[in-house]
Amino acid sequence: MQAADLSAVLLIEQEQNFPWALGMLQDCLAAHYECWVLVVKQEIIGFIILACAMQQADILNVAIKAKYHRQGYGQLLLQHVIELAQQQQVKQLFLEVRVSNLAAIRLYEKLHFIQVGNRARYYPAEQGAKEDGIVMRLDF
Repeated sequence: MQAADLSAVLLIEQEQNFPWALGMLQDCLAAHYECWVLVVKQEIIGFIILACAMQQADILNVAIKAKYHRQGYGQLLLQHVIELAQQQQVKQLFLEVRVSNLAAIRLYEKLHFIQVGNRARYYPAEQGAKEDGIVMRLDF
């Protein structure tokens, strides 16, 4: 991902219920996180952001354009950052996911992530409510 990609990435992010702001994406680039886009037929259809520190890494954000859901693109991005983390000798890879995001949870489990915690009222939800988050980990 480069600064020139941010407008396309932001459009994908805005499809989410509670999207990141442009500044958050810019901050990830400025921090030199592993920021990747997925391009299909010259169109950015997804992205993923990975922060590595020492022997631990966190998937901060991953999204696929809605019309490309359930076609294996999310798994492709995840497998890419799993390989990156292994190359950087990461021992544990973490992520958080909304408890209501069953499709993502199934995908993470398919890739051998396990649930290691719960963050009560972690995510914003409709009408000012909060939704729990599940903390998942992949050990190498």
